[in-house]
Amino acid sequence: MSWGTIFNCDIFLIRQSFYSYDQLQNAIDKKEDDIAHIEGLLKMYASANPRDVAPEEWKDDPIGYLHMEMDSRLRDLSEYHKRLSDLRHFARVVDENPDKTFAEIARPDN
Repeated sequence: MSWGTIFNCDIFLIRQSFYSYDQLQNAIDKKEDDIAHIEGLLKMYASANPRDVAPEEWKDDPIGYLHMEMDSRLRDLSEYHKRLSDLRHFARVVDENPDKTFAEIARPDN
């Protein structure tokens, strides 16, 4: 048996409304695809010659380009993971309340 802390919280999914579980699952799948895409880019950047990935306007500073691009992608990755976590929490709440309809759980604020 383990121990821990149980807490309840409200999560506000900014600029997102869901009217069905399928919509929610599609959003989760899309966010997972977005994360996989960024992870693929980061792997490519890690193994590529900076001169090969820098656009023409950055040919004089390919390392600077790579640094800027990776920094941007890492920030995106962090944000996507947070959003995915929020969506998964929402899906878990729906899954754990089979006696309630989706509309009773999801309260779109629009």
